[in-house]
This record gives sequence, structure tokens and C-alpha cells, in this order.
Amino acid sequence: MGDEEGPTYRVTYMDGDREGSKDILTYLPRAGTARIVYSNGDTFEGVFNEMKQRHGKGVYSYSKSVGGEDEEEEEESTKKNSVAVYTGDFRFGRKEGFGKMKYPNGGVYKGSWLNDQRSGSGTYTYPNGDAYTGRWSDDIKAGRGSYSFAGKGSTLVGTWENGTMTNGKWVQAGNTSYHGSFNGSTPTGNGVFYFKSGNVVEGKYESKTSGEDEEETNGPSSFVASAGTLAAGVGTNAADLANFCERDPDEIKEIQAEIAARELALNPPPVVEEKGEEESKEEPAADEEAPPATEEEAPAEAEAE
Repeated sequence: MGDEEGPTYRVTYMDGDREGSKDILTYLPRAGTARIVYSNGDTFEGVFNEMKQRHGKGVYSYSKSVGGEDEEEEEESTKKNSVAVYTGDFRFGRKEGFGKMKYPNGGVYKGSWLNDQRSGSGTYTYPNGDAYTGRWSDDIKAGRGSYSFAGKGSTLVGTWENGTMTNGKWVQAGNTSYHGSFNGSTPTGNGVFYFKSGNVVEGKYESKTSGEDEEETNGPSSFVASAGTLAAGVGTNAADLANFCERDPDEIKEIQAEIAARELALNPPPVVEEKGEEESKEEPAADEEAPPATEEEAPAEAEAE
């Protein structure tokens, strides 16, 4: 859902001669920093360029629901009819650069934007605590990424296409990992389990069948181990590979660091002015009583006397 571009209801400039003006404007006469209340109830406070477009840092608050991570969330968001807020960069009227979007359903996205869509590196945290960190394209997951399940303690790490993982590894709570292909982020076909002990089990995820028609599936697929590799010890190489199967590989850590750095640039910490030596050593005024000596200071004063 795009931002309101129609007639404005009220404009208040936050800089220049019009700052604090009681005049109610219904248009943008110039570039600058302003707060706008649109006709649909949305509000924006931030920077406008010479073409009267949002261009720079700003905060856009929606008066009605916007879509979440998927269609299900969008439907739930519409029912709640809550406010959503975007804080971040704009370019020529659209969300572009780095920004944070709080959705009505409680989901939060922090990351890169392009042409009003999530694009580049970013993290989407779901209302239930699950989180996806990785690459995005045209508002969907695409490229390398990591999805962490808050309740299960497991993580999917791999390559994503059209919003789901197609190839990679499934790292479980004890760091046992499964490597193979995925369909809709679910393991499918041939794959390998690696264990911290150095053991490896090869096999295949097969769908259960029922009835005379073997093609009719009944429930999720199950892993069938190959007899030749069942609980086979394969030595140091497998152990090293198992140790590599941690929750956050280097590539994911780099994406996380990139997001953190851009978020810091968007919200830099306040500058604290340091006091000079003379100012920090100021003595109490004559009409003020000096603080009483502590127990540690008392013996020293006695010796001085």
C-alpha cells in the first residue's frame, strides 16, 4: 500500500519563517521540514524537496491497516484496523534507503527499501517471535537468509526464492543439522543429517502414502535413512562440518552487521559534551555547605591535622 499523495488537510512547517505559525496551510508552498495531516488521516513529519516530495528522513503514520509479511497477516491486519508507522529514509516521495516499519499485527521490519518495497538486506520479526534475516527483493524473501523459530529453537539457513527456502540447512536445537533441498521451507528429497559427534546419516524425505493409490499422500513426509550410512562414524571431517553448522554462518552475520550499522546511522546516539577540567573541579559556593566527609576520607583529614 502506497502513501497518501492526494490533497492535504493541514500543513505546518517546522523550520524557517513559518515555524510556529498559526496559519493553516492546505498545500506545500516550499521545500523544508514540515508536518502534514492528509485527507485520509495519515500523517507525515519530515523533509520535502523542491518538488514538494518526501525526500530525506521522516516518519509516516498510517491511519488504517497496511499489509504484513504475507496475505494471512494482511487479512488479520485489516480486521484490527490499527495504526502502522514507518520511520526512515525517503527518496522522491517513496520509501527508499533504510527504514523501520511497524505493522498493525505487531510485526516489525528493519532494513533496506526500494520504491516503497522491502529490497536488499533486512529483518522481519513476526508477532510470535519468529524472525527472518536476509535478502529481499520486491517485498519478498529472495537470496541468502536465515529464519529462526522462537518456540522450537531451530533455524533454517539457505537460499530463498519467492518467499520460501529451496536449498540449505535446517539447524536444530542441539546443532544437529540437515542439509538438502526444501519445498516451501520443508525438507524434501535426498539429504544428509550431520551430528556433533561426527556421525552422518544419509537418506531421503518421503511422503507417506495410504490406500491402493500410492500417489495419494497422507500427512507430511518422513526421513528414511539409507542402511549403508545409518549412524556411521565418518571421523574428523564430518565433525568439522557439523561444527560449521551453527545458527548464524558468516554471511548471515554480515547481513546482521549491515542492518545494525544502517540503523545506527538512522538513529545516531546523542552527543554528550565533556566538561572541561576547570568546570569539573568547581568548588562549592561560599553559601553552600561542603558535603560531609566519607568514612574513607575521615582518617586522611585527621592525619592532615
